[in-house]
Amino acid sequence: MEPADITINDQDDVWTDSFGVKYTKDKRCLLQAPMELKKYCVHKDTKIISNKAFYISKIESIVLPKDLICIGDAAFCGCINLKEIGLSNSITEIGESAFSGCI
Repeated sequence: MEPADITINDQDDVWTDSFGVKYTKDKRCLLQAPMELKKYCVHKDTKIISNKAFYISKIESIVLPKDLICIGDAAFCGCINLKEIGLSNSITEIGESAFSGCI
């Protein structure tokens, strides 16, 4: 499943954690993070970071799960404060402009 293929028709299909980050109910796809989030550890069951999930957010540091396979288009685009991210060998796809504008 590619990030662009994810469609949520009902809020019952979404799980939101205590930081306000939205995932699909099965937690396999991170859909959207709040713009003000600065440090975050992505849920261990997540396989996909959706398109524009952290778009122009204030994220500085993020820990990705070891089994993550896909980072969507513009997922971290415009995240000028991003200083720390670890990418694992399990990632097979990084979308267009995923890190555009990151310093």
